Amino acid sequence: MYPKMDVTNEFGVVQPDLVKELVDKAYFDGKIDLGDHLSLTRTIDTEGQGITGINLNLPHLNISGSPDTNKYTLAGDYNIGNLGLGFGTTFDEGKRTEGEISAKYEYPFSASPIEGKVTAKRVQSLVDDYYKNNLNINTTLSVNDYVNLNLQGDVEHTPSGVTSALTPSLDVNVPYKGGAFTGSVSKDIVEGGPIKYGIGYSRRIGDQLGTDLYSEVDINLDPKNRNLMLGWKKTFAKGGLAKLLGE
Repeated sequence: MYPKMDVTNEFGVVQPDLVKELVDKAYFDGKIDLGDHLSLTRTIDTEGQGITGINLNLPHLNISGSPDTNKYTLAGDYNIGNLGLGFGTTFDEGKRTEGEISAKYEYPFSASPIEGKVTAKRVQSLVDDYYKNNLNINTTLSVNDYVNLNLQGDVEHTPSGVTSALTPSLDVNVPYKGGAFTGSVSKDIVEGGPIKYGIGYSRRIGDQLGTDLYSEVDINLDPKNRNLMLGWKKTFAKGGLAKLLGE
């Protein structure tokens, strides 16, 4: 195998010295799968130098590395209901150089017309005193078929201090002649800053014909992100164009 490398100059002429460098960097890459979870790899360059890799992939644990460099990475995760546990660590010459453990809990709730989710997460470094605690809440109140009120809050605690944000928003989606007018207004009432808002209209034009065939017009009147997008998309059914044409 050869690495990606340009062997021509700015005029498109092949340079012999670059060709030689490319050949020198060629390598052989082989892989052996030993069952469903274990694989071995071997990479050899043109000088006969090589490196062996090992990868053990289990349902909740992955170990990868190389006995030649004596460097290994371990990572794992396990879920217990809404609680997710994870860890990752790297050993180089038997010494831990990177690593962290994490726990994340998600609590979704719904009581019509309100629904949302609360997420709490803790990350702790295994090599120093760094940590990060995060609490996030995202709640939506459905006023009617066209209007939603949303409240998103976030608090983060690290050794550097505490940051927080609380952002209420109003989102509107009104169908009109095969398309939809959309609008949104939001503002972070903790950190402050300007009010963010956007207005848009999108519409699909054309028949579906049993496939995902349509044209789309999308206009965004956000003063900081004005744009007009015209798009066309076609996804052929299984069997390709011939099947659609009856061939």
